Amino acid sequence: MTALALQDMEVLEALPEELEQLDNLGSGSTSQVYKGLWRGNEVAVKQVDDCWGPDLPASPFVREIYVMSRAKHPNLVALFAVVSVNRPFSIIMELCAGGSVADYLHPADEPEAPPFTWRQTFRIAKHTANAMRYLHALDPAVIHRDLKSMNMLLMEPVSGPQDVPTCKLCDFGVARPKSADGEGMTARATADEWPMMTKAVGTCNWVAPEVFRGHTYDEKIDVYAFAMVLFELVFNELPFEECETPIDITHLVTQGIRPSVEDPPQGCPKGLLILVQRCWAHYSEHRPAFEEICTSLEAFPG
Repeated sequence: MTALALQDMEVLEALPEELEQLDNLGSGSTSQVYKGLWRGNEVAVKQVDDCWGPDLPASPFVREIYVMSRAKHPNLVALFAVVSVNRPFSIIMELCAGGSVADYLHPADEPEAPPFTWRQTFRIAKHTANAMRYLHALDPAVIHRDLKSMNMLLMEPVSGPQDVPTCKLCDFGVARPKSADGEGMTARATADEWPMMTKAVGTCNWVAPEVFRGHTYDEKIDVYAFAMVLFELVFNELPFEECETPIDITHLVTQGIRPSVEDPPQGCPKGLLILVQRCWAHYSEHRPAFEEICTSLEAFPG
């Protein structure tokens, strides 16, 4: 992505004094998310410690605003406004009160919740695939590059099998539009963030083999990540959960080893496991596009 500026985008600039901070919702290495009030509405506010200089590609803050300001879909978290007049910068967006899919599947401090029902699983998978199909169909296509359960948010808490979840995709800080000539990107590019990202525990579990190998890659890395998300939803465990370090995962993935899909939970459709295996195919050209994935998922109720 070439250098971008906020003035080149259609995005509302809010005043810092318009925001009231409420509960903390989570934090990462360069950002913090809290629940807030803005113009009388409950919102999620992502504060970004954006320290990228002008000699680097678009910063994570600008990159995220670029995607969110042009991508409008029911299964993408909506952007309302930004605060860029002081630091940390703030992104004001739709509040998803149910937390992330990862929060539900792998709670840190609470007893593990019961697995999603099959209908809930199919619904979450469909919503995520629909969002990714939309991003890949944009002109130019947007590659998310960090699809994982932590970035899949539930609009409302899921407290029982009767609940009907709505899932929305978030976090576009490393998303990139595909080049106009259709050529892929390389993980060895001088200013690319992928080498840094793949060292982070909790991200490399979803990273495709071509990225680890430093090869050229395209939107099919999102398809591979989606396979890992499906595995997570079906088996209620992190992919490569047994690995102690990111290097261990790198070795397995580049050798073509994937999580075991033997002994699936009762009621798991065989077609869903076949789809998982197709999506994590070792070579990207063997993976289906999200258009086909969405069609395949329509066979399952939810």
